[in-house]
Amino acid sequence: FEVIADDHKDFTNGKVLSLRCKAIKKFLPYEGFYPCQRTVDISKRFYDSYKDDIKLYNANNVELAGFNYGRQMVMTPLFSPGILFNTIKSGVAVDYPIITGSMAAELGLGNPGLIESDFDRRIPFEALLTPEKYLANYKVTSNEPHASGNLSASAVWEGNGDNFYSMMTNNFLAESINFFLPNGQLSSVVSKRQGDLKILENGKVYAMRIKMKKSMDKPRGSVYHSASADFPYFPPQDIILTGSNQARENFTMYSRPSAFGPPSLGNTGFAVSSGAVPFRFDKDREIFFSNFIQHDSRHGWNFPFTPPYYHGEAWCDLWLTGSGEELTIKQIQSRTT
Repeated sequence: FEVIADDHKDFTNGKVLSLRCKAIKKFLPYEGFYPCQRTVDISKRFYDSYKDDIKLYNANNVELAGFNYGRQMVMTPLFSPGILFNTIKSGVAVDYPIITGSMAAELGLGNPGLIESDFDRRIPFEALLTPEKYLANYKVTSNEPHASGNLSASAVWEGNGDNFYSMMTNNFLAESINFFLPNGQLSSVVSKRQGDLKILENGKVYAMRIKMKKSMDKPRGSVYHSASADFPYFPPQDIILTGSNQARENFTMYSRPSAFGPPSLGNTGFAVSSGAVPFRFDKDREIFFSNFIQHDSRHGWNFPFTPPYYHGEAWCDLWLTGSGEELTIKQIQSRTT
């Protein structure tokens, strides 16, 4: 500061210099910080960790060597769109259905391009963390139902690979909650302490219905059976009404059912008598017969892949018969139906 002191020695003796400036601070996260980038990195890490242990078999159960696309079948339940991306779209942890063995590309009933085969296994959310526990040693078929996209083959992963994927996913799931949610906490339901529980009366049945549902801007539609209009009831499925009676959800997480998985065929069966079919179902968006209704991807539904609240309410009914004895929380859980 000698130059400044010499320039100002004739009118000040100050030896202290203060500088003031205005600045804008900008958050510069590293690449892969945001979930939209990190999820892609996780998918790639799965491939890099396990690709060498995935084998591809054709329809005749002959192993095919050197075909990279076979690895896609094992990745689909987790990432394409799979559990990871369907969970993000749904806002809740979800599972993903698969078909083990084989699936025909050209389907019956004149419906090529729809999955008609039964799903024989659902991969749970926990598979994201420990995929070897839920995906290893199953013949996972190509779930693309259209003939132009189906590989007519199955892939098998024996569960071997390095630990980098599991560590990366564990960190992502934990820190996403810690960083993005208030106080880093999930919503939860907690029971009373075990010492505060009362003895359940012997022989008395205790029941509870747990619902997962969307909030609507008006009451949901009801149904009734033939000659029973005075006794309507509210089923778990959404009843699509029109005009001023139409109810809409207050908040939409994701509005395209086809984004959750490939198109599928679905029927809801009733008794043979047409009078057994509840009235006021949405016949404009369904194929309606005397003994069954088709709810499938041709009419805007995709039940095997969408979250349980997507087309109505998800109900879980619990029953417990009291024994007159003091029970622990673990005993109550084990005896509940």
